[in-house]
Amino acid sequence: MVGGETLYIIVSLFKNMIKYDKLLRLLEDSGYTPTRIIKDEKILGAKTFYQMKNGETTIGLTDKTINKLCNLLRCTPSDIIEYVPDPEPEPKAPEF
Repeated sequence: MVGGETLYIIVSLFKNMIKYDKLLRLLEDSGYTPTRIIKDEKILGAKTFYQMKNGETTIGLTDKTINKLCNLLRCTPSDIIEYVPDPEPEPKAPEF
């Protein structure tokens, strides 16, 4: 079993691979304000919403939540989630 601190470090290594910009834009275009999303309709928790908004690692977004969002917005997961690979590291020059 992985401890909480270790899990945080592992998840942090993958920061920014998954983007939620499309979801946030779709929610806004559909009339969902942060207050409505978090407090009124309880679609997302405050921490999860702000992590998504700030491009941070989001552990609180489950498949159940993704399903709920897709039903609400009448879309598919690819309409709300984007995979962006980390940039390839530049090759090191050979040392002589």
